[in-house]
Amino acid sequence: MQVKFSKTRISITFPFAAVVTFMLLLCEEEIVLISVFSSLFHELGHLFFMLLFKAEPSLIVFGAFGIRIERESSELLSYKKEALIASGGIFANGLLSLCGVFIYIAFNSLFGAKLFAVNFFIAAFNMLPVRLLDCGRCLECVFGAMLSLEKSERLLTVISYMTVAVITLLCVIYNIFVGFNISFIAVCLYIILVTTLKE
Repeated sequence: MQVKFSKTRISITFPFAAVVTFMLLLCEEEIVLISVFSSLFHELGHLFFMLLFKAEPSLIVFGAFGIRIERESSELLSYKKEALIASGGIFANGLLSLCGVFIYIAFNSLFGAKLFAVNFFIAAFNMLPVRLLDCGRCLECVFGAMLSLEKSERLLTVISYMTVAVITLLCVIYNIFVGFNISFIAVCLYIILVTTLKE
């Protein structure tokens, strides 16, 4: 399904609906709703900086692997602006995490604890130095400002695969010695996928 808002097309795919439905079957409904809302708020963080720097989005896709925003133009902004756009989602989830802490303390509400936990996880996940995640895109900007394109790409590739190796090792150790954890396995597979897709 596609709708158009101003110059921006919004596409909601069947895999996205399937993933949300699958989550509803496995998880508590409130957690799923918080997760979807937090993911949307994450993308709004990116969108805020895009609009601030006049980099209008052309397409917003709700897919199996999350929400993706494509720009009106492939022309890059300055490294500083690109890094801010990349980190906008982390800032947004950090803000919601603080809101969750406030709600929990002020109202002794379990909703606040859930809001904090979900947004803390999304922010921490995107802070992994892996290609296509927010931190990886920030590092790409930092390396691009200091090194040649070839060296920058090579360094980011090495860091991404080292991170994947560490996460995979931790996942294996956890599942062997602590117990089977489908969420940890799913996160591990996702990181492997987004890293190898770039290659």
